Amino acid sequence: PVPTNALLSESGDFVFLSTGEVIDVRNPSLPELVEKTNLGESWVAAAAVGDKLFTVNADGLQIFDVQDLALTGIDTDFQDRKYTADFSIDGSGSPSAARNIAVVGDRVYVADGAAGFTVIDVSDLDASDIASPVINPVKVSTLEIDSDVVHVAVAGQRAYVGTADNNLRIVDITDPTAME
Repeated sequence: PVPTNALLSESGDFVFLSTGEVIDVRNPSLPELVEKTNLGESWVAAAAVGDKLFTVNADGLQIFDVQDLALTGIDTDFQDRKYTADFSIDGSGSPSAARNIAVVGDRVYVADGAAGFTVIDVSDLDASDIASPVINPVKVSTLEIDSDVVHVAVAGQRAYVGTADNNLRIVDITDPTAME
């Protein structure tokens, strides 16, 4: 498949393609493929924060460990880097309509189409099995909005939520359980 999205890592060293490839771009004149996997569904939106890559697709939210990418070699299965199983954003298990995400600290903010604007807490890291730590995402809340939510950006205690009908809604996220 042809990638429809690309994301530059926080460090600027890697490019993540929506089809599952990871390109090392530390030497811009000689980019190198370092990982390739079959994600099943290409991701629709992604955010790279520190050593984690957050993606959303029809399967929901996925979180990957992306530290030490250049050391792993192309034969590593990117699926082995998953911190969590596919997390159903709306809790129904049906395909996600997520369009965009923003990650700040331990919160993932999701533009979830007709379902609205969703906040997910990803602070619960179970590292009891050091070889396979697990993040247990928890949906904090969803704000229903009259039009499909297609974009989200977060700055400070505000989320800027863009809708399919070209409107912008500014949401106070100080207490995500009481969003209006």
